[in-house]
Order: sequence, then structure tokens, then C-alpha cells
Amino acid sequence: MSRHLAVVFRGTGGIIGQDYVSRVCQGAADLVEEVNPRWPATMGGLPVGAAGSIGDKSMQHSVDIAVADAMHIIDTELDAEPDRMVAVGGYSAGAVAAAHVRKRLLQKYPRNYLCSFSFGDPTRPAGGCYYGGTPAPGRGISSWRYGDVTDWRHCWLANPGDMYSSVPDNNTGDIMQCAYDMVTNFELTDPIGTAKAIAAQIPGIVGEALADPIAAFQAIGIAGGFVATNPPTLPHITYEFAEVWPGQTYLGLAIQHLRDWSLRAVAA
Repeated sequence: MSRHLAVVFRGTGGIIGQDYVSRVCQGAADLVEEVNPRWPATMGGLPVGAAGSIGDKSMQHSVDIAVADAMHIIDTELDAEPDRMVAVGGYSAGAVAAAHVRKRLLQKYPRNYLCSFSFGDPTRPAGGCYYGGTPAPGRGISSWRYGDVTDWRHCWLANPGDMYSSVPDNNTGDIMQCAYDMVTNFELTDPIGTAKAIAAQIPGIVGEALADPIAAFQAIGIAGGFVATNPPTLPHITYEFAEVWPGQTYLGLAIQHLRDWSLRAVAA
């Protein structure tokens, strides 16, 4: 019998084989086959890690490409082996693509959905967490959020302080969400870090600022603090070191989650 199919999407600038999602699959390589759909993994020309040249596709365009290719792969694999189970994983911008794929998978092939996981997920709904855990404060920064927080087949790995997966669930978060959408929905050519681009957009969001200046001030403070960490965006890039509880890292928990659900399916 074939291993379960693990459809994964690396973070912005991530390298296949080294990104968190690959490392999770490597920890369950005896149970899952890692597949990386076509995924530009760029964010509007902002060079992060190994990706990013001037004129690269926006994150939204990249997500559209990734979702289409992922569903083609899933369709092909399940046509050949209808009982094969599918896991989905994503990190950062890749978690956005993964959420869209998870939604389509559950709509089209609900009985083939094995489990899923996401690191630093902008689409995390308020309350999204891992089994038995305490949710990170607030919600993901994206205006589009997805997932059933009572379905433990999905594991949200959200390090407190990671702006992408945890903004306040109030007017402050709304302002940050607007800035995030502005950055990700358009082609950008200014070669600066993604978080800096988001922080720079916040003061210009005049409508929200006038409606709630305290919220605007808080949004600037959160985004500025996220960029000012050493290294910048520290909570978003240290999931292999940050611990969910003493002795267990977020990365280790993701591996445990994938192995647990994979073994359940094998046993069944």
C-alpha cells in the first residue's frame, strides 16, 4: 500500500527539503510521501530567504498557482488510488495556500482527508490551536481565515508574538489585517522585508486610524516590535526552537501530529 500523500507548501523564500514543512514530512517519511506543488513562494518581489527577485508574483497570485497545481496532483493521485489519504501542511505564506487546498479537499474528497498542520498561519481563526493546547492570542492577520477549531485533525502551530498568526481580535487587528492585505494583494517591487512593508503601510491607513487612533497606535507598536526583534520577526522563524511545553518544540509537535494521524489510518 502506498504511503499517505503529504501536500505541503514552504514559507516565503523557503527551500524544499529544508523548510519546516519538509522537516515535518522527513519525520514521518516512513508513513507519508512529500509532494511540493508548483509554488512560487514569493511575496510581491520582496526577497526573503532564497526567493524574491524584482517583479516576482504577488503572494496572492502565487497562492492561486499553488492551489490549482495541488488540486491537479490530488485529483491525479486519487484517480489512480481512490482510498489514499491526503495530509496538507504549510508555513507562513504557504499556510495560506494550504488552507485553500484543505478547504477544497474537504469539499471534494472529505473521506480522503487525513490531517493537516500549519506554522505561522495568517489564516488561523480565533481559538485555532493544537490538541489540548492554549490558543495563541487573537487571530491570524489575513482577512480570509479558515478552519474548524474543534476539528483536531488540524494542528495550528502559532508561536505567541508571531504577528502573522496572532494579531488582536479587535480594531487593532483589523488595521493590521488591512495592511497585510495591501502588501499581499498587489505586485511590489521594493526589495524590503515583508514585515517591514506591512509595518510601513499601517500609518497610511487613515480611515481606521481616524476611527480608532488608540488601535492604530497599538497596531504600529505591534508591527514595529515584530520587526525590531533580533533577528527580525524572531517568533515567526524559530519554530524549531520555540517550545509548546518544556521539552517539545512546535516542529516536534507537528511531526508527532502527522505521525499520530498517519498511524491511525494505517491501523484502520
